[in-house]
Order: sequence, then C-alpha cells, then structure tokens
Amino acid sequence: MKESYSELVAYLKENYFSPDFSGINNYDMTDITRFLPLMVVGLCVGIFVASCVYYYNSHFLGSVVRALYKAGAFSTDSAKTLSEINCNKKAIKNKLCKENLLSRYVKKAENGVEERYFIPEEDKYVAEKRFKAVKGGVLTLFIIFVVCLFGCFALLFALPQFLQLFDNAVTMIKS
Repeated sequence: MKESYSELVAYLKENYFSPDFSGINNYDMTDITRFLPLMVVGLCVGIFVASCVYYYNSHFLGSVVRALYKAGAFSTDSAKTLSEINCNKKAIKNKLCKENLLSRYVKKAENGVEERYFIPEEDKYVAEKRFKAVKGGVLTLFIIFVVCLFGCFALLFALPQFLQLFDNAVTMIKS
C-alpha cells in the first residue's frame, strides 16, 4: 500500500506539480515554475474552504435565524428563548455572546430572567436572505470538492500549455 501511495505521489509530482516551461523564450519562468502549482492548489482549496464556511453559516447558524423568523420574533416583546425555538446548543449560545455575523442580526432582549432573542424588524429581510437554507446540503459540498479537485488538476495540466501558446503568439508578433 505504501509503495503504491509513493508511486501516486511521484506521478502527480512529475506530471502536475513540475511544469515544463523550457519552450518559453520570451519570459523568465523560474519563479513561475515554483509558484504556479502552489497558486492553483491554493485557489482550489480556497474555493472549497469558502464553500464550507458558507455551508456552516447557512446551515448551522442560519437555523437560529430561520427559527426566529418562523416564530415571528421581530421585537423585544415577541423575543424567544433558544429552547423555545429548539436551537439550544452550546455553540450557538457562544456565537450569540460574541460579536460576529450571527449576533449582528440576532439581538438579545433585555426584558427578563431568561435570555431571549429576536431579529430587529429592519434587519429581518437581510437576515433571511443571508442565512437562507442551502439546497443540497452535504452533497453539494461533496460535488464542490470533486469539481475543485478535478479543476485543480485540469488547471495544472492546461496552464503550461496556455502559457506556451501565449509565448508563441508574442514570438509571432515580434518577428
């Protein structure tokens, strides 16, 4: 198993992470040879991490906003406790205590012993749109991961060829 893993790593490094720019004459490609694979992988990982953060915000944190919206908690008088809206999780309580995206739209009502929360009337439309439910759920994250993975390899394979094409066009223009 370890041998096949090392063969796979060697294959990927040779074919995708070591671009050949020997045919490019008009530009110095020494720095690009080192950093192009890192930039492409960083771009693809960044897209996937951003989609995970969006999923977390809309699915987990958005459950509080959607529950408050459904309960009609838009003022201090109609504020609800987290147990009333079935969102009584420690992580959500911690998020509501600190200054962050969720606490910007979900406010604490100061009129009782229990902590009650509501969405201000002027923020209810924006909160509903920002924390809307994600269609597809975890399947969408998996599809984004697969697309990012194949996109990464496609870019690593195709970018040297596009740079060679660009260099050939520059050579034709010069002559």
